[in-house]
Amino acid sequence: MRPSRNTFWDRWRRFGATDECPRVRSAAVTATVGLLGWVEIRVRRYLPVAGQLAIRLYSTIAFMDRHEHWERVFATKGERDVSWFETVPEVSLRLMEAAGLTSETCVLDVGGGNSRLVDYLAARGLDCLAVLDISEAALRQAQGRLGATARIPTWIASDVTGDWSLKPMDIWHDRAVFHFLIDPGDRARYLIRLRDVLKRDGTAIIATFAPDGPETCTGLPVARYSPESLARELGETFALVESVPSVHVTPWGARQSFQYSRFARVH
Repeated sequence: MRPSRNTFWDRWRRFGATDECPRVRSAAVTATVGLLGWVEIRVRRYLPVAGQLAIRLYSTIAFMDRHEHWERVFATKGERDVSWFETVPEVSLRLMEAAGLTSETCVLDVGGGNSRLVDYLAARGLDCLAVLDISEAALRQAQGRLGATARIPTWIASDVTGDWSLKPMDIWHDRAVFHFLIDPGDRARYLIRLRDVLKRDGTAIIATFAPDGPETCTGLPVARYSPESLARELGETFALVESVPSVHVTPWGARQSFQYSRFARVH
């Protein structure tokens, strides 16, 4: 027989489920705290995984944005329509010679795109060359200019912070890529690639805008460096050997302050 409402509430009150009874309130609080603790433990447990997924997602989006940007730049602008164009890469070649450049040296040009550095290196008899750029359009322009010589370099279409590989190289050359990496995570991934590719006794030549250089380039923000601040970014694995201030004159006559730094890998 179903108990009457009064009988039901009588039993409920005897159990202690009243506002005046602390027993049930205590049990409820304990259960709530226990549930929250369980949730907190699960969140803490999976937070690193979620963080890694977020980092990967951010990296993918950042790569897609950068790739689209640079593809658009090289697809719509001619060689002399970009600020960084130089007919002869004099400072880069001089620093490479100071590092002991010979026909047997293996050189990677990071962000080489349609730069003419590879032309001069191939003309000097180097056949261990690689050019990396995020823009396929830029690489196609360089290959078209080189003609039959384009078979010599290894062409790598990738963001420098992305997933790519190469055999150990003697010289890592980067003119105006590192200063676009304003996110610390991107700089960390850059350094991983640098350590992976550069030989233990190799040379890194990195050129960036100087402290009095432009704050933006092609509509993107940049980080400006002195040789000393760049050395701090690279860390103890690399020792600063020399630095060269340089004023680059764009094809339309604007002056841009650069600094070129040559590092020796010591670890």
